[in-house]
Amino acid sequence: MAQSSRTEISHNKNDKDETHNHQHHHDDNDDKKKEHLQERLIELEYMKAQAEEVQQQMKSISESLMELKSAKAALESVSKLKTGDEILVPAGGGIFIKARISESETVISSVGAGVLVDKKTSEVIDTVDDQIEKLTEAALQTQDLLQKIGTKLQSSALDARELMRKK
Repeated sequence: MAQSSRTEISHNKNDKDETHNHQHHHDDNDDKKKEHLQERLIELEYMKAQAEEVQQQMKSISESLMELKSAKAALESVSKLKTGDEILVPAGGGIFIKARISESETVISSVGAGVLVDKKTSEVIDTVDDQIEKLTEAALQTQDLLQKIGTKLQSSALDARELMRKK
């Protein structure tokens, strides 16, 4: 009988070890889940910041495109005018200045660093067309990038929600 009792004691000790090992294994899984969730949340914040930056780039590109299209329309209008025709030049804030066309064949164009040069109106229109084309391509690429980031954001958000549910 003493022998049997010793076996039971020994057996009970093994049960405690197994329970302890199981608990330790469970704690490790919880730690890994928490770590994985934390990584997902950090990734989400990074992608959110990246998306905001790309949206800002997209806004800047769109504004530049609108400005170039407006400039092109103005250049095309001016190229149809004759010397002496009267025009209204916007000064801003709904204010216009009356002016007369002295020449419609050339316009003054900035070449950078505050340097202005006379150029043929048709050349400037071609240059503006090239810039519009390049910016349109950049807008498409930026839109594509934004879409990819959005897809990754959704996927990571779903992963994070799933991890939080499994807690």
